[in-house]
Amino acid sequence: MRPKLLLLIAILTLGLSITNVEKANAQFGDFEITSCTDYDAVIALIDTVFLESVPAYAKKDIVFFGDPTSVGYFKNGYFLGFPKGKGIVMSTGHVSDIESGNTCSGQASSPTNGINNDQDLNILAEDPTQDGCIIEFKFKPSADLASFTYVFGSEEYNEFTSPTEYNDAFGFLLSGNGISGGNGFLDDAINIAEIPGTHIPCSIKNINIGDGGSNCGSSPNGCNHCEFFIDNSQPTQDHFNDFVFDGFTEPMPAEGEVEKCQWYTIRLKVGDAVDNAYDTGVFLEKGSFVLGNADADAEYSHPTIDSLIYESCGNNDVDMVFNLTSVLSSDFEISYRIEGSATVDEDYQTQADLEGYLEFPAGVTSDTINFYNFYADPYDEGIEDILVIYKAEICNPFREDTAFIFISDKPYFGDTTRRYETTCEDMVTLSFGDGYLTGIPPYSYSWQPGSFNTETHDFTITGTDSTEVLCIVTDTCGRQVLDTAIIIVPPISVNAGPDKDLCNVTSVQLEGSTVGGQNLLWTSNPVDPSLAGQETLPDPIVSPAGTTEYTLTATDNCTHEETDIAFALLEGASANATTDNNAICIGDDTEITVNAGSIDETYIWTANPADPSLLGQETNQVINVTPTVPTTYTVEVTNACSFTAETTIEIIVNPLPNANAGINNAICFGDSYALEASGGEQYVWTSSPVDPSLVGQEDIYNPNVTPDTQTDYTYTVEVTDINGCVNTDDMVLQVDPVPDITLDPSSDFMCYDDAVSIEAVGNADDLTWTADPPDASLSGQENNAIINVSPLETTTYTLVGNVMGFSCPVTLYQTINVKPELFSTFDIQADKVCENSSFMVNYTGNAGSTANYTWDFDGASINSGTGIGPYDLQWAAEGNKVITLQVEEDGCPAEPYTMNLDVVKSPVSDFASDIISGCNPLTVEFTSNSTNTTTNVSYELDLGNGSNANSETTSTTYTEPGLYDISLVVNNEGLCGDTKTENAYIEVYETPTADFVAVPPESILEDNVATINFADSSNSIDVLTYEWNFGDGSSPSTQGSPSHVYTEAGEYTVTLDIETNNGCLDHTEKTVTVHPDFVVYAPSGFSPNGDGLNDVFEVKGIGLKKFKLQIFSRWGELIFESDNIEDQWDGKYNGEFVPTGTYVYNIKYTSMLDKDKVLEGTVTVLK
Repeated sequence: MRPKLLLLIAILTLGLSITNVEKANAQFGDFEITSCTDYDAVIALIDTVFLESVPAYAKKDIVFFGDPTSVGYFKNGYFLGFPKGKGIVMSTGHVSDIESGNTCSGQASSPTNGINNDQDLNILAEDPTQDGCIIEFKFKPSADLASFTYVFGSEEYNEFTSPTEYNDAFGFLLSGNGISGGNGFLDDAINIAEIPGTHIPCSIKNINIGDGGSNCGSSPNGCNHCEFFIDNSQPTQDHFNDFVFDGFTEPMPAEGEVEKCQWYTIRLKVGDAVDNAYDTGVFLEKGSFVLGNADADAEYSHPTIDSLIYESCGNNDVDMVFNLTSVLSSDFEISYRIEGSATVDEDYQTQADLEGYLEFPAGVTSDTINFYNFYADPYDEGIEDILVIYKAEICNPFREDTAFIFISDKPYFGDTTRRYETTCEDMVTLSFGDGYLTGIPPYSYSWQPGSFNTETHDFTITGTDSTEVLCIVTDTCGRQVLDTAIIIVPPISVNAGPDKDLCNVTSVQLEGSTVGGQNLLWTSNPVDPSLAGQETLPDPIVSPAGTTEYTLTATDNCTHEETDIAFALLEGASANATTDNNAICIGDDTEITVNAGSIDETYIWTANPADPSLLGQETNQVINVTPTVPTTYTVEVTNACSFTAETTIEIIVNPLPNANAGINNAICFGDSYALEASGGEQYVWTSSPVDPSLVGQEDIYNPNVTPDTQTDYTYTVEVTDINGCVNTDDMVLQVDPVPDITLDPSSDFMCYDDAVSIEAVGNADDLTWTADPPDASLSGQENNAIINVSPLETTTYTLVGNVMGFSCPVTLYQTINVKPELFSTFDIQADKVCENSSFMVNYTGNAGSTANYTWDFDGASINSGTGIGPYDLQWAAEGNKVITLQVEEDGCPAEPYTMNLDVVKSPVSDFASDIISGCNPLTVEFTSNSTNTTTNVSYELDLGNGSNANSETTSTTYTEPGLYDISLVVNNEGLCGDTKTENAYIEVYETPTADFVAVPPESILEDNVATINFADSSNSIDVLTYEWNFGDGSSPSTQGSPSHVYTEAGEYTVTLDIETNNGCLDHTEKTVTVHPDFVVYAPSGFSPNGDGLNDVFEVKGIGLKKFKLQIFSRWGELIFESDNIEDQWDGKYNGEFVPTGTYVYNIKYTSMLDKDKVLEGTVTVLK
């Protein structure tokens, strides 16, 4: 989401945001530089633009040395290769000169009140330097590399690229912990302005295309690291007219290796070598100074939604991606928590393996949390949010940042109707965009009929004055509505034109017209034959025999029809007055004509109100008048037939614009002045004497001029208003002299509580001093030429000086750098620490690494750390400890600083149990034997079976066999802990499960013998011993799966006892059945009389495989037959009871052992 998430997140932008540099280059003409005017503006610019990406805790002590006008803010600098196109520029001249275009002669050379002979710039230039512009600040990196992006440009290209004494110099000088340059730079710094892949300084002599050539002539053709160079010396090159420097570099990285979370100092410096001719500049990209932190952005998997997730809109995912802005060389993790008005598992789901930490192995810069299943619910909840609160700053564990995901109810999406008006058969573009749709964009469209799938639909109506066009609109969540476009053709209008006079003429031309009509048709009354063939023309020429009424009918191809009439008059006159301009300005004239082209007429003109300019023209057909107020002119026309007609025409007279060039004013020589005209719509400026700075601005109302001569200028503006009326005005601009003055301090550096003097040297005799921040020691000296001050902190003194009699102040600045008051403050890791545990102490005061540090750690052992620290300590004994520090730097001591902490005993964890092995379930009792505990001790015993205990003694029952790890955590005071873990401490043996299968479970005696096999199916991983008891009094068996022979029928209980090699037992028993071979029984009689007793003949049998029963009468007739032993004879034959008597039965059957048998006998039927 970048977003830091992004997702209804308010983002403040300060200008054009273009990610495509090539696209943005097309707009390079807007390149602008805004110059700083004072010290505070420079500091603010560094802090908020260049160090935009650096958090407040990681930057401090921003200072500037030089002329504020040599620093500025630039925008639309995409041609420099900066994606943002913005940043700050440092120059050896005035930065306002840089945005002017290049020229074929001359160069940007503007001396400033910059720093002369800076130690570092002199080393870089190998010559004395002047006009130095220096930015300095301290920073605390969050990664192993501090970096930023810059571009270097200069007017010295291409004429002075060979190593000469005139090569301007610049450098980025980095100093701090672990840095040792050895080149003589201040604080033993190193220069990180190097050509990529080398340790060669980036400079004019090291990056170029050779020496020589000329502007607008030819460029040299050498190459000295020219892959990094862009030539801008020829008019044919892209930016010649927009950018003053003759050459500049590609975007260059400035990189320096640093140690994470330590303070470093960097000084950005540029200066002229030897003289102040040919300016040089360094462009620093906005926000490119990167120290390494974490940010978050939401990436939406939905193909169209990329800022707000909607409930159940395709159930798409959101990946919250966390990025480190720099690569780290060691593993790193960031803690986070999830909050917000949305509820997990109710409104959304997230990955199950969240642990509250983002993991960044060495070299890896991103980690992700996935959110998904954004559930729909029946409630109107508005916007809900998911807040991922995380530690965003690597070196600041106290600051949190928040990434957002916003969840919204799906808005109502209903049908829409939109009305259009259009002329018949004109094309109208139909659309439901522009806020008509209430669903979730983007949308897809299907216009009906025809299934046009574009957002807009071009439609032409014909044959009717209204119709409807339907469109099926689908929003990004798949919801559909049926929208209606109603197209209406408004009524048309028709005008038959003025009446026509036929006096002394044989024909006249009618003047018809229509608005919205597509067809015209003239008719006449009475019928005029001369109209024939011209009926459809707007302006037919007719020759009626007498006064005739002409009717003009207009129709369209839809349903509209309108009519109007005009007369050709044989017995009357016509009057029609026209003018080319019925709205004029005061002082202008206008021409009015009546009955243009007519002859043999007389005219009488009058004006209301009276117009003196009409005098002498009252009888003219054409008059030329100059009214001064709105006037109505009336003319009476008499034709040759003595008929008269009258008409009027109004002339509107507009006043002249109230031209205003502004009030007379005065400026100081070298300053600019914004002219401002008013009173009209268009403006044209001129000046006397000629002011070259006005060129190119003559036609704007507010040109910004910079007169180049100390004299009075008259600026005249010609103002044109909306009616085209013109007026002029002028103003006088007086150009006053500016004093020449410099500042001479006794020193620009002092210690806290020391004093320094500053002298104003020059021709100014009206002086005013101020200090920022305010300095009490300045009081009473505000108007002196020499001041003696004792600032308590780095202070910039501002002098405003004037030449007597004029108000053209020169403002000069002198910064006195005051060594700040030193502090011995430090932070400790916590107010408690365990015995023999690592404990961190960090110095937080303002002294540097070269100061003298006197530490007293109250008996602690120092694991690591010297001087400024940080220190890693540990104490071997408990008790209250006092840490003391006193710092001295440059002979300035600080007050001692102390902090207290408590060292807490470290416990030794130990435990024992009453038993360590046995069969499951196994109950074990545990006891803590821990030592070196305090009264505020806590226990956490992990019993290995998912149970935990928090007391010194406890017991638990293990129900599953296996090995169990036991762990005891002992903690003193909630801080100092120890853990003892015994792997496989408890062994629980398996208790076997006895089981077997009897095959078969039921058997039949055959020859008085039945054999049953017993198969062991016991469950155990151990070796088993067996004892079988077969239930018939026989001896037990110890076989695993024995067989047993039974000799008698009956049911027998068989038992199995098993035992593992660990002595764990189990017992089971089952019943088996032994049946006799077979049995068949047939009764000797029955009485089928319906009394419910012995009513049927029923054969019983067991052990039968096949069966067949037949019953015969005494005469051998078969009266009943069945092969199912369950069938019973009810004493009937053919549906009638048989007579009482004796009947013969024959039973044939096969036993289970496949032996065939026959049983015969008689049965008596009694009634």
